[in-house]
Amino acid sequence: MIKKEWLPIWKSRPYTPILMSLVTDSTVFGFKKIIPQSRISCGADYWETESSSYLYLNSEIKDTVDLLFKLAIKNPKAFFRFFKVAYQKSIKFNQNSKKYNSNSTSNLSDSELIKNLDKFTRDFFDFYQYATIAGWFGYQQDNPLYEKMNGILRQKTKNQPENFANYLVILTNPPKLLKTSYLEKELLILASKVKKAGVKSQQQIKNHFTAELKKFYEKYKCLSFDFNSKFGWDLNHFSAQVAERINLDIAKKIKEINNYEISTEHNYKMLCQRLYLNKSEIGIFNLVRSLGYYKWVREYEFQEGLSRYVMLIDELGNRCGLNILQSRYILPSEWPKFLKNPSLAKKVCVSRLKNCFYFSQWKKESKIYGGQEAVKQYQKLKFIKEKNFSPSQEIKGTPAFSGRASGMVKIINRPKDLKKMKPGDILVSIATSPDLLTAMKKAVAIVTDEGGITCHAAIVSRELKIPCVVGTKIATKIFKDGDMAEVDAARGVVKKL
Repeated sequence: MIKKEWLPIWKSRPYTPILMSLVTDSTVFGFKKIIPQSRISCGADYWETESSSYLYLNSEIKDTVDLLFKLAIKNPKAFFRFFKVAYQKSIKFNQNSKKYNSNSTSNLSDSELIKNLDKFTRDFFDFYQYATIAGWFGYQQDNPLYEKMNGILRQKTKNQPENFANYLVILTNPPKLLKTSYLEKELLILASKVKKAGVKSQQQIKNHFTAELKKFYEKYKCLSFDFNSKFGWDLNHFSAQVAERINLDIAKKIKEINNYEISTEHNYKMLCQRLYLNKSEIGIFNLVRSLGYYKWVREYEFQEGLSRYVMLIDELGNRCGLNILQSRYILPSEWPKFLKNPSLAKKVCVSRLKNCFYFSQWKKESKIYGGQEAVKQYQKLKFIKEKNFSPSQEIKGTPAFSGRASGMVKIINRPKDLKKMKPGDILVSIATSPDLLTAMKKAVAIVTDEGGITCHAAIVSRELKIPCVVGTKIATKIFKDGDMAEVDAARGVVKKL
């Protein structure tokens, strides 16, 4: 096993081997084809009690991100192409998935299922080898792009530091509407109809507007897909969302959404002029705002496509006597042998659900281990030492949306944590994801360990207009459920009260 120091890109995520083995292979093998100078030679994933860690060599991450930054600065327009190609390929990935449903997959023979699964893995690889570029820039706050951006803005606001957070939002807002904004607009339109009809309760909305709610579900349910098996939203969710909007200034909210792209571009250009940003500095902010937009439009396409493709996995698992979770611990290449020996598939899955380790290395065959052998392989890895921290009353991160709020802390990392969240709480998470959106909407502020200015928490906090601080690194270690805290997102400070 390689003796260099490893660094987790993320920890404690619910993503299973069927997804992460493809992500890792696409990054190690595919990424090198489109960026031959890439230093990434290997990657790994480790699961313990269904919680995943995504791992790369620290030196290779740093060298590769530095390389990408230099390429982006040297020729921003050419670099934008990678974002656009990833988006185009995500659309293709989604389109190719539309032929799958529970009926179509159940009628396929074993060989036809395997053939379709092979097509799925090729589509995935083709898409993700480009998509991983946005990931390298977007997962971590400590990268040269964000550091350069923050340095420029701090210099420009040194005499007015109170404006840093607001200016950062203006300069990095996605230039176009995202799918979540289109959903918001449709919810507001339905809320207006509900209001005119004199309907008030959530149950009445369900009874009188069932057809509209079903359309919402079919059109937007994939925004809550957990990348494995479940949709977090149902008709109850959408009816509750409509009910929450009845007493808002609906016309004003719709107007804001309709004017978003024009006002965002206007505010961006005006601030660039006010701060006297030069061409190079504007190029930095253009990179970040484009990264934020393309990262999420391709993510939504990918999410929807994957929600259909997993039906192939479900059917294969059913034929081997596996439940949905167990089937996610089988690699695509393993299904032919397990279809012939279902009892072996069951045994392997039981072992991997306890512990699982996946290792991918350039020019070598990828390997997967289960049970104690997985633990043994994982323990061979040498990890970069985390910086020591002492429990403190105050921690710092990057402002994602300005504002100030106080409340009770709730640690929300998985959908099973959602029931803890109450209106007025402060949501503290390792990193948020679309399936946590219900809790995020109840929060008076959001704080994360991981992520940069284009991460999920940053984007959603702007749409919800609630204070948010990302990239604190240690928030979930400092705070626990029930703590009282104050978030000052203008300064990027979170204080325990």
